Amino acid sequence: DGLLAAATMTLSSTSTISGDMTFGDNVKVTLGDGGDADIYYDGTDLRINPRVAGTGMLKVHGGTSQPMEVTSTAASTHFIVSNESETQNNDCALVFNATKDQTAGSAHSTAFIQSLTTNDGGALTGDMRFFTNGGDQTGERMRITSAGNVGVGITPTTIFHVYGSVAN
Repeated sequence: DGLLAAATMTLSSTSTISGDMTFGDNVKVTLGDGGDADIYYDGTDLRINPRVAGTGMLKVHGGTSQPMEVTSTAASTHFIVSNESETQNNDCALVFNATKDQTAGSAHSTAFIQSLTTNDGGALTGDMRFFTNGGDQTGERMRITSAGNVGVGITPTTIFHVYGSVAN
């Protein structure tokens, strides 16, 4: 009672499917004329893999008035942002943009939090950097180094380092 595709099934133009579709583990749904992205379940994780095409960004949009939500039923939930390689000066960031489809640090970013890899081989080290927009340009405002030093307006060289004067 239905269509059984044991090999490759290609849908072209506009196709409507009503009812459920079931795919086995590691069966990829490939999107785009050039195979630009895959969506599949590998037996453990749901994988969405944008290939090197266009901007290479994965974008998830909520509705016009609804917030986007990431939910887990686990007792401990983590939102993990990863980079492919542990190389000095590679970074991962959580970016807050005022408008969609813009890059981090652009005039459209209101703020972002960045994790910066600071080691060059050996044990992994990293700094946490905080940026805000001071007038169509983002700048680093605070940093916590891998040693635990905190700097406000400056890269810290002591446990608490503030650029400029501090009022009581």
